[in-house]
Amino acid sequence: MPVDVGQKLLECYEELGRNDVDAPMDEPKPIPDQKRPCWLAGIPICVLLVVLVVLVLFLFRSGIHVTVQNTGSEPLRSVVLHVTGGSYCLGDITPGSIAHATVHTTGESHLEIQFTDTGGQPHRLDAGGYFEPGYRGTIDISIKDDVIEKNEQQIRLRWSLP
Repeated sequence: MPVDVGQKLLECYEELGRNDVDAPMDEPKPIPDQKRPCWLAGIPICVLLVVLVVLVLFLFRSGIHVTVQNTGSEPLRSVVLHVTGGSYCLGDITPGSIAHATVHTTGESHLEIQFTDTGGQPHRLDAGGYFEPGYRGTIDISIKDDVIEKNEQQIRLRWSLP
């Protein structure tokens, strides 16, 4: 026996308590948009800020990185680097060894290296160079038999690229 769809629909409405079949049905309620948590939008911004800070600190850091190598056969005792406004102790440098420090000056400056030889004689060598506060770069020094054997310098303004 065929099912009368209209009759079946009328029965359903009556079960629900609606007798007015021709009345419009309630409008369907819209499904609210799911909002992303606010903190999710902040993650890419935080990552970008961290990358920028690291980049700025790396590219624009100041100071002169000084490396002193003892290429002689005797140790250099109590090695100290001197620049305007500061002294940096490197300690003893044995033959074939390297010591380093990053120096910061308070005004126009050059580098001097002070040490004592094995006979107890003090030495103060002028490594030259020219730098001011905010400059950056490297100075590589080799000392052999109480004399500067090699002096390579790469010094530039802080805001210049490497």
